[in-house]
Amino acid sequence: MSLRCRNNEGQTLVEMVFALGVAVLVIVALVAATTVAVRNAQFARSESLAVKYAQEGMENMRVYRDASWTVFWAAANGINYGLSESTPSGPCPSTPNLVNIFIRCVKLEQAGTDKVKTTVTVSWTDAKGTHSSTQISYFTNWQ
Repeated sequence: MSLRCRNNEGQTLVEMVFALGVAVLVIVALVAATTVAVRNAQFARSESLAVKYAQEGMENMRVYRDASWTVFWAAANGINYGLSESTPSGPCPSTPNLVNIFIRCVKLEQAGTDKVKTTVTVSWTDAKGTHSSTQISYFTNWQ
C-alpha cells in the first residue's frame, strides 16, 4: 500500500472565521471614519453659518445705530437682547430664534461718552455640546 498525499483544497472553518472577522473590522473602521468625517463637516458648516449670522447681526446693529443714535444709546444698558431680525427685541431667548438651529443675541453696553460696546453672539447645540461665535465692535455717534 502506498501512502498518497492528498491535496487539501479549500479553506478550513478557522480560516473562514478569521477572514470574516478581518472583513468586519475593516467595514466597522470605514463606517466609523465616515461618521467622523460627516460630523466634522456638519460642525464646520454650522460654524461657518454662525460666523455669517454674527456678522449679519453686527451689520444690523450698524443700521440700528445709524437710524437713531438716541434710541441706540438708550438700549445700551447691558441687557442681552434677542436678535432674530434687524433690531434687538426682548431678552435673549433660550430656544433657537434663527433658522431653527441658532440663537442670536446682542448685548449693548455704554463704554464711555458716545461709545457703545456691541457684542453679537450666535450659539448652537449639536451632539458634541453647545458652541458659539462672538463678534465685538465699538460704535460711536459718528453723524
